[in-house]
Amino acid sequence: MNDISHFINEGTDAAGRGDFERALDLFTRACELDPQSALAHCNRAGTLFILQRTDEAEAAYRRAVELDPSLHEAALGLIRIQASRGNWKAVYDALESMKSACTSCPPEWHYLMAMAMEHTGRELEAVETYRRAWLEGYKPAGTALVRLLLNLDRPEEALKLYFNIQPSAKSRWDFIVYVRNLYPVPSEFFALAGELFWESGQYAYAYRIRFPDIWDAADADDLNGNSPDVPS
Repeated sequence: MNDISHFINEGTDAAGRGDFERALDLFTRACELDPQSALAHCNRAGTLFILQRTDEAEAAYRRAVELDPSLHEAALGLIRIQASRGNWKAVYDALESMKSACTSCPPEWHYLMAMAMEHTGRELEAVETYRRAWLEGYKPAGTALVRLLLNLDRPEEALKLYFNIQPSAKSRWDFIVYVRNLYPVPSEFFALAGELFWESGQYAYAYRIRFPDIWDAADADDLNGNSPDVPS
């Protein structure tokens, strides 16, 4: 079969199953059948990046952009590579250039821009940009924003956001223990945590916080805390 859509579809299915070597073979076959297909090169590049073959991924993304400058996924792929290398100034500049070509930037654009802002001394701008990405459905932006709020000494905002992100009472408790162990937080933080647990109907955890003897008698595993989903 010489229809590249077959190989692209099969490669996408393989990637969805986590079989990235198989996906790479299929996307490579699509590129061989139609060397002018920007989509085939872009899919191949994304798979190479997942396989940590970064230099090959960069070359494949560049080829996709050459073939179709309007293919924003390929442009974002090049920016992801710069981010993986910690080249945050380059990330910021590339996203600014991409913005002028986008009628509507995808949520990942806002997430990557927030990361670039955070790493280039624009933390307050990053807060609102992470928030926008999260509100538009890009889930990693939520946990990144929680971490940034903690680092900016805004623990109560971080707590409210974490309760919005994570419905599990145990995960919420682990987060509170995590914050308690690593950050100097005021008593108002724990009062708010108790209120949020109570409003959620998670009364056992609300009592744990409201009554110090229950807090102090908590299991050792809880006090050590399982690190919650807050990237370092």
